Amino acid sequence: MEAHLQTIAPGQPPSYCLPLQELNILVHSNIKVPTIFDTSSQIVVIRQDIVQALGVYVNNRQIIKMEGANGATNWTVGCAEHLTMQVGDVSFKIHAHVIKDASYGLLLGRPFQQALLCCFEDLPSSKVELSV
Repeated sequence: MEAHLQTIAPGQPPSYCLPLQELNILVHSNIKVPTIFDTSSQIVVIRQDIVQALGVYVNNRQIIKMEGANGATNWTVGCAEHLTMQVGDVSFKIHAHVIKDASYGLLLGRPFQQALLCCFEDLPSSKVELSV
């Protein structure tokens, strides 16, 4: 088997590190939550203190074991089902697994991408354009 490589003119020099892409998402029509997008996450995750502030029901029979990129594992405390969220003018409902502590408020993974048929495009500025 022979491999063929195509030379692509570089747009910019390679980066050692790029910032996470954050956006404020309106959750349950009343709280803006700092949100990160994780195109490799199999779930949507929300922090427990935010869910408590929203006053929404958490199904504690829907717990799962989460594994992070570093191999560390922990359990969710339940799932906030059919949680209403809004990005710009687009409203949607999604199931968000609830965790006790995290460095983020909300993590939108693959279920978000699939529900809204999202497209992500990396821009030369290191920002990401999200189309829904």
